[in-house]
Amino acid sequence: MSPRRTSAPRSLAALLTAVVLALLAALLAPLAPATAAPAAAAAASQEDARLLHLGDDAVRARTSSTSRAAIAWRGSRLYVRETLPAQWDWSLRTAVAKWNASGSRITLVPTTNRRLAQVTVSYGSTGGAAGLATVGRTRGAFVELSSAYRTADATSTHTRVEVMNVLAHELGHVLGFEHTTAPCSLMGPVLDVAGCGVVATEHPGAYGCRTIDAPLASRLVRLYGGTARLAPQGWCLIDPLPGALSDVRIEVGTSGGLDVTWRPPTTVPDGAVVEVRGWAGDCAHQPSDVIRHQVPATQGRWSQPAGETGGCLTVGLVNRYGLARALTAGTVSEGAVAMAPFVPAAP
Repeated sequence: MSPRRTSAPRSLAALLTAVVLALLAALLAPLAPATAAPAAAAAASQEDARLLHLGDDAVRARTSSTSRAAIAWRGSRLYVRETLPAQWDWSLRTAVAKWNASGSRITLVPTTNRRLAQVTVSYGSTGGAAGLATVGRTRGAFVELSSAYRTADATSTHTRVEVMNVLAHELGHVLGFEHTTAPCSLMGPVLDVAGCGVVATEHPGAYGCRTIDAPLASRLVRLYGGTARLAPQGWCLIDPLPGALSDVRIEVGTSGGLDVTWRPPTTVPDGAVVEVRGWAGDCAHQPSDVIRHQVPATQGRWSQPAGETGGCLTVGLVNRYGLARALTAGTVSEGAVAMAPFVPAAP
């Protein structure tokens, strides 16, 4: 009898030990790949930052006579009133222009008249979506841009084009469209701005011209009549290229430095400045690591101290993204300047 009394506690102890070890293994298992977790989370965060989330952005109105408001607006004009700050003027103006150029018989018309306006565009609390809008014809139709954009840099290519796509998407809801499952469609619930060719780092100051694709343009004219038209494939400029400077002179000064002068233009486009670029070597090829100096166009002059001359120098009026219509170039060598032909890189 004694062996039986002593073996029972030992079996129980072994069982408890096994249970404890199993629990510890289960608790420690998730910690094994902990070193990879931050990298995976960072990659997911970067991927998410490229995406515009618009899946929960539609407000469907109800009326007393039907379960849902009528979709198509009556008439050939839909008046849109903007209350957003001026920094988003390009984004809304371009979004409206994209719909108006698609060939339908309805035209979105900007207005400042509160009574005339049928759609109001403003900031709003949109939850996790980048924007919010009513769907189809309804009283008090609106488009709201997420308040998160209040502090966004409205001068960057990515942000201006992103907001343009948000507003164009929400205006699509106002015109009567629901979300589509077609990849890279403007009316998709998620838009990969970089992956879908909306913007590209190799094309600064430009965006993909075709915002509205063929299926969406066809749906628009089925709803409102007309003949579908498509924007060309390729890249469109955000800001137009400014004109060329006149009377540009590049000279070696008496102290051995460089003096660059030009006739100040009478009008200068918003954001445009004179940019002086310099690099070692000739003017045949512009490297990526050029030195850039930007000065107001009205200044009419830029100087460089002695001891820093040599190589190629270009001068021209550029838009806010550094793009120029024409540049004047000169090769500086041994105290002299030889004017050289130069063609700006295509946008």
